[in-house]
Amino acid sequence: MLTQSTFGHPRSTPLSHILSVAYLCSYYGSIAVGTPPVAYNVILDTGAADLFLVSSECVSSTCTGIPAFQSSSSSTFTSTTQPFSITYGSGNASGTLAKDVVQMAGFVVSSQVFGMSLPPLPVLYTAH
Repeated sequence: MLTQSTFGHPRSTPLSHILSVAYLCSYYGSIAVGTPPVAYNVILDTGAADLFLVSSECVSSTCTGIPAFQSSSSSTFTSTTQPFSITYGSGNASGTLAKDVVQMAGFVVSSQVFGMSLPPLPVLYTAH
C-alpha cells in the first residue's frame, strides 16, 4: 500500500542527482528502509522496476565502502529464500529477495519486495 509519510522529505521535494562514471549516467535518490528507517542513496533505474540493496552478508572487497542493509536492525524485515538475478549493461546483481518497509519522497510501501545483493555488483556500485 502506498501512503504519504510523515517521515523524511515531503513528497514535493524528492532528492535526485546525477551520477556519472565512465560515461555512464544515472539518477540517484534517497530512500529509507526498515523499522526504524535507515537512509540509503540508491540508483534510480529508469529502465526497470527492480530495487536491490547490498546485503550486510557481503564480505567481498567489492562491497567495501558501500553502505550495506543490516536486516537484523529492522523489526519489520521478512526474509525469503527466493533467489534473484538481474543483468545490466554494466554488470550483474544477484542474491535473495526480502520484504520490508520502504519510504521515498513522502510515500511508504509497507511490504516492499527488494533484492539483498551479493557480489559481483554492477560497475556503478563499485566505482567510488
